[in-house]
Order: sequence, then structure tokens, then C-alpha cells
Amino acid sequence: MTGFWMVASLLAVAAAAFVLIPVWAGCLQLPEGQTSHIRWQLPVLLALLLPVAALGLYRHWGSSEALALSLEMSRPAASEAELLARLEQAVQLQPEIAEGWYLLGRMYMASNQPAAAARAFAGAVQRGGRTPELLGHWAQARYFAESQQWSAGLQALADEALQANPAEPTTLGLLGIVAFQAQNYLAAADYWQRLADTLPPQDPSRRAILEGVSRARARLAPETAASPLRLQVQLSLAPALRAQVRDDDAVFLVAQPVAGPLVPLAVRRLRVADLPLTLELSDADAMLAGHRLSAVDEIRVLARVSREGNARQGEWRADSGRLKLSGAAPVRLVIDRPDIR
Repeated sequence: MTGFWMVASLLAVAAAAFVLIPVWAGCLQLPEGQTSHIRWQLPVLLALLLPVAALGLYRHWGSSEALALSLEMSRPAASEAELLARLEQAVQLQPEIAEGWYLLGRMYMASNQPAAAARAFAGAVQRGGRTPELLGHWAQARYFAESQQWSAGLQALADEALQANPAEPTTLGLLGIVAFQAQNYLAAADYWQRLADTLPPQDPSRRAILEGVSRARARLAPETAASPLRLQVQLSLAPALRAQVRDDDAVFLVAQPVAGPLVPLAVRRLRVADLPLTLELSDADAMLAGHRLSAVDEIRVLARVSREGNARQGEWRADSGRLKLSGAAPVRLVIDRPDIR
């Protein structure tokens, strides 16, 4: 902070000189009887008032505390506790910045303070919007803050996160934990497998997640482990459309019932760059509690390309038509037609 005031003082001197030199020169050009009483008084008065006025304006409209914090943050923290204290101060000074609340929430979780983390993530959601990533972290923090008791409110947060991004990693990991603790080992294995699929092979956490998948599958009953319900889908894009789409356009793969409410039973979010590929849909791809593939006999599988990331409306689509789940052969979908309702 001392360096700041030294620079500010030099700038004040320069500004005073910029004002005083022309005034002084003008005074020298006037007759002696008209300038004797102002030749010294006026420059000296201006020289005194200018820095005082600048200081007053800075104190009123400036942000000396924010500057001090910025300088402090540029210095490496001696400990995690010191870094956490700096983040808390930053959020107090600039509460409108969502990123500050998000980082504070991550630090609280790292220091085993889930209740404080839940409050911080709530602040991030309030200021940054209900993005899948923020919702996932908020649900995770609330789950551990509420003694690891799953609730309808937490399920709603998880459903909202996965509806916007079926591959949201924090939510998938959390749902795997919840399913495992409820002894729903098939769902836990599927959630964690989906999480592992989002990570690059070299990611060190991927191995630990796959070990969790193995543990969950090892606890399955023999008949369940031998024949879990899975629907294989071969998804591709018609060559004629390749020039009309972008690699980062979203691709949604949705399985929904043929009869009753058309609530999605399984959802995957991909990119055009991922096509063609073969993947499996299962109960772990469900978005909403109580709406799973294993609960119905017939389904319809849709694929949609959406540049805006809208799972319900896009530019191009494919439709499997009516399918029976029992003994279903692999489904081949080719996205080749306009998405017109």
C-alpha cells in the first residue's frame, strides 16, 4: 500500500505542475501592480488544494480497500487459512461477483465446512444463475451439511443440473454416492461409470472412480450383475449434414416412453465432434426420480442437434420409432432430417 501512495503523490505533483506552470506564466505577463498580490498566493493555494481535493474524491468514490486486497492477493498466501480469509474479505468487498462466491464455496468444502460452502454456493447461484456446475456443487455441499440425508430438495437440484447437462460431473458423483449408500449398487455403478466417461484417460481421479464402479458391481446380486438393463445405441450424422453443423454443436440422445407422459427416461448430452459413436443407455441415465428405462416396456429414442444447447428443440434430428425393450437389438440412429414439430 505504501507503494501506491508514493505513486499517487508523484502523480499529484505532476498534476499540480501541469496546472501551475500555465498560471505562473500568465501571471508573469501581467503588470507588476496587478500581480503582486496573486503572483505567489494563487499558485501556492492551487498546489495545496489540488492533492487535498484529489484525496477527498478518491476517498469518496475510490476503492482503497479493494486495492489493498488486490495487492494482498498478489502475495502468495502462507497457509490455506490465510487464503480463505482473503477470499472471505474479497466477497465482502465485492459481493456481486459470482466467481468470488464460487471460489469461496470450493475453499470451504476443501476445509471441511460444508454448511458454509452451501451458503457460498447459494450466493454464487443467486448472482451467476442456475448453471449445472453451480447447482451440482450446491447440492453436494447441502448433502454433506445436512448429515448426508437425501431429500426432495436435493433431488430437485440434481434433476435440474442433469436436465441442463446430463454429464455434469459433480452431480453424477454425488448421485453415485447416494445410490451406493442406499445399496442401489447398479445405479451407483452406472452413475460413476458415466462420470469416468467424462474424464480424460490421464486424469488421476478417473482410476479412483473406476475402482468405485468395480466395488459397486461386486456387490450386485448375481442375476442383476449378469443382465443389467442396457440399450445399445449406434449414433451417427448423415454425411450430407456435416457442412451444416459445427463440431461443438450439442447432440442430445433421449429415450422416452411411448405411452403416458413423455417424460425422458434416459438422456445423454454429446457433441457433433463425438459422432459417430456407440453407447449404452441405462437407468443411470435417468433425469428424474421414478422415471427410468426399467419401468416401461416400450420406448422411443430421439437424437437432436441443437446449436443453442436446447434438448427440446434443435435444427436436425433422428427418430427410432416404437421399440420394445425386452430383447431389444442395438438401435441405429442417423441424424438426417430437419427438427420440425
